Amino acid sequence: MDRRATLGSRRPVILRIVGVAASVVVAALTVAYLILPLTGRALTAIVAMISSASVWIAVSISTGVSVWGVLGVVARTASAAIVTPGASASLGVLVLVAAAAAYGLQRLLSEEESSNDR
Repeated sequence: MDRRATLGSRRPVILRIVGVAASVVVAALTVAYLILPLTGRALTAIVAMISSASVWIAVSISTGVSVWGVLGVVARTASAAIVTPGASASLGVLVLVAAAAAYGLQRLLSEEESSNDR
């Protein structure tokens, strides 16, 4: 067999693999560069909100407000936050992603089941 013919047929495949790998690395670095600062800010905001909510709950309970009163205010505030357009859209997107993932998993498992029957 001619060794050059074998190398010549492998070269495009290797070049494609290297190109895809380089594209994935560049995309991952770009996403990391853009998303990591936002993640840090979001984490800081979450910690600040949790600490202020904890202080608010402690002050409310110490001033004589009942636990049920505090829970009622927390529930009203949470429901008001969820019905905003941005939160509703985010929940809708999460539902669509979950439905697509469940559909994909069902297809994957049905294909696996049919290949095991053979």
